Amino acid sequence: MASTTPLWLPLVTAIAGIIGTLGAAIFTQVWAGRREDQRRRQDKAREDRYRSYSERQSAYQDMLHSFHRWNDEIVVGWRFQQADDDLTEIMENLASLERECYRSFERVTLLAPPEVVHYVSRLARLAASKQARLLDGSLDDPDDEGTQNIWRLALNAMRIDLGVPGGLIGLPPRQPTGPDGAVDSTSKPQQAGS
Repeated sequence: MASTTPLWLPLVTAIAGIIGTLGAAIFTQVWAGRREDQRRRQDKAREDRYRSYSERQSAYQDMLHSFHRWNDEIVVGWRFQQADDDLTEIMENLASLERECYRSFERVTLLAPPEVVHYVSRLARLAASKQARLLDGSLDDPDDEGTQNIWRLALNAMRIDLGVPGGLIGLPPRQPTGPDGAVDSTSKPQQAGS
């Protein structure tokens, strides 16, 4: 008995099977390559976020440290001035600390979000103003409440940016402030409910 199946049909079926198998293998390779590319992109994005976080954290630490040193030296200068001591060495230290502080402020300005930059800029202006008032003899209180308030606001903005748990550092009741951020002594503090 002779077969009625044409010869080309098994050949076409075999070729289709081979093409299907090769197609499935190629599709699997392409799909796996896309998944691997996506995983690499996600890993790179994660590394970039971590690097950005670490750089901001380091910049904030440097800025906080340099501001403390600068502010502390202003306080020392004020005490020397109150005692009518020579301020020559203090002034040299202040100039050096001011440069160091502005370098760290510049780094924060490059890396931080706008709210942090706003408060850091206010801190820099306030410290420069305090130093200028120290030099001309008009600095009354080097550690005034206005400085502390701006300091807390800047620190809270940094904590929010870094996602530090544990809440914010409390602020005293809001009082009217002058253009440099210092508490305006000519105004009375606002009472609750008025």
